[in-house]
Amino acid sequence: MNKRLYPTASGGGAAVVPERMAKIRETAERYNLPEEYVRLLVETRRVASVKLGKYRLVDLDSLDALLARGYTPAEEVGA
Repeated sequence: MNKRLYPTASGGGAAVVPERMAKIRETAERYNLPEEYVRLLVETRRVASVKLGKYRLVDLDSLDALLARGYTPAEEVGA
């Protein structure tokens, strides 16, 4: 198994994940949202995200701002 090491500020290599970023699955669990809905938000660029290796990391601050405006999954479905 090949693990990539990303450089840290101190110069050593370690897996580094920004503080306010999380994987799509973790984000869905944290906010109690369907994983498909979080993927849709990322795909349609309503929420900022970054590709890190094989993972797509969601910017949690961007998602918080979207949800604070009252954006809900029902608006996507049309219910």
